[in-house]
Amino acid sequence: MEQILALIRQNPFFSAVSVIGTAVSITFVMVIYMVYDIQTADLAPESHRSSMVYSSYGYSYRKSDHSNSNTGMSYRAVNAIFAELPGAELVTYLGPTYLRYCGDSPVRGMRRTVRQGDLNDWRVYDIPLVAGRLFSTEEFDACRDVVVIGEQLAREAFGSSFPAVLSFRVCRSSHWQKLFCQLSP
Repeated sequence: MEQILALIRQNPFFSAVSVIGTAVSITFVMVIYMVYDIQTADLAPESHRSSMVYSSYGYSYRKSDHSNSNTGMSYRAVNAIFAELPGAELVTYLGPTYLRYCGDSPVRGMRRTVRQGDLNDWRVYDIPLVAGRLFSTEEFDACRDVVVIGEQLAREAFGSSFPAVLSFRVCRSSHWQKLFCQLSP
């Protein structure tokens, strides 16, 4: 201890730089570990994150020189590629996000982010329902217009009390489409 104090007195600037450098290095390593831990920890709603594998949207090319390409995979393409993957317990599909004008009528609406998903989303992610129910296999297979909306959006659109099944509208391009709704938090 005496030697440390003697070195600090002899070279205060060098000692300060050494202490600050060591502290910054330790902090940096801790931040890297925390970010890694948060990205891989099983935290709700992604309670199965440690056993999940994510894929990007993917690209398809129509010409060998890649001059004509498309971004994104369809639901059918995702299932064709990943459904028979060895060790895959479950495959789910989340489409790209879109900004849409939503509300209970064309007059009262707000811009919100919407995303297409499939039935397995609710098995992969632990998102409890506030009211109503999830869409069924029959509704999904028939491509019925069904939407699950968040509690905050439901309260903004319908007020503090809302029924379990709501009539809700989402604007797709230039026309409003009436949808059957369920609620999630």
